Amino acid sequence: MGLVLILALCTASSVVVQSAPPKPVSSQAAEECPYDYGRNKEGKLKQPSTLPPCLPSDPFTTYIKSQALGPADLAKPNGGRTIIIGDVHGHLDGLMTFLSKVEFDQTKDKLILAGDLVAKGPKSLELLDKVQELGAECVRGNHDDEVLRWKGYLDSQTKKKPASEDKVEQDNEACEEECEGQTHEVETADLPKSVPKDLIPGSEHHLLAQKMTDAQYKYLLSCPLMLTLPDTISPLKVAIHVMHAGIDPALDFEKQQPWTLVNVRNILEGVPSRKKKGSSWSQLYNAAESKRVEKGAKGHLLVYGHDAGRGLNRQKWSIGLDTGCVGGGELSGYFVEQNRVNSFKCTDVSNGGEDD
Repeated sequence: MGLVLILALCTASSVVVQSAPPKPVSSQAAEECPYDYGRNKEGKLKQPSTLPPCLPSDPFTTYIKSQALGPADLAKPNGGRTIIIGDVHGHLDGLMTFLSKVEFDQTKDKLILAGDLVAKGPKSLELLDKVQELGAECVRGNHDDEVLRWKGYLDSQTKKKPASEDKVEQDNEACEEECEGQTHEVETADLPKSVPKDLIPGSEHHLLAQKMTDAQYKYLLSCPLMLTLPDTISPLKVAIHVMHAGIDPALDFEKQQPWTLVNVRNILEGVPSRKKKGSSWSQLYNAAESKRVEKGAKGHLLVYGHDAGRGLNRQKWSIGLDTGCVGGGELSGYFVEQNRVNSFKCTDVSNGGEDD
């Protein structure tokens, strides 16, 4: 099966379809997406009044909307396992404990991360190095996206480097590894007014973007918004779609808004919302998908993270895997070929960062 990638820039008219090897990285900046997406007085991200046709709220990042994995990208036959893991959030020790307990074998098993690889935990950048070493696939989470937007912004300022950026770098030279994942007070008064209003100078995401290597950046940037696994590896004989947050049950897969794939929790008054009120998108999807299958259509299983508040949420046509590992909950993984979920306890390593 050929691999088709959709590289989506920030306007609906700038979608390019191309054949390419897995995980291409584009350095082309997206156009600014005009919508009211900033922060409220409490510092929480606002829900946009209308869903944007793009993901980033600024011109400093690109993304791959969807990617299909072929046989060469999956677990080896005759015993290899495809393991989809929920939000790790920089909890490298939690991830390694999970892999040890399930006797993960890099030579035949395939690891897939359901987004939010970074932020909140103490070893975000080391985790990026490790999962690259393990050959893991991934999708982009909302925290990953915020770090990527910061990195894109900082790179765009290289030629006209702001005085405050020099100050931040000087402050961080003395910061040892334990500083990673912590909010650090920095001088921000001289940052240009072009800093997107939903990015907070001096935040954890800002500092991670400053410290990450080019290899770490390219890997995180290469995580698409949605991965599709073929039905041939599932005992249910259904295609499996992995995204960080979820979908709008009212739309076909190819019509999903990028913002929804990374941010949705509920459907509020008929519109996908990141808020914690409304109707669960997964419940609505399962009801609709069951009706489709009853009429003879082939079902699709969705595997996602993002919603730690609901914990492990296994339904017929969807599996929610965010079980709050970074805050002392569990790390959960779906074993595709065996159609089972395993969860293991994590230690609490959260730095108290943005809970979203």
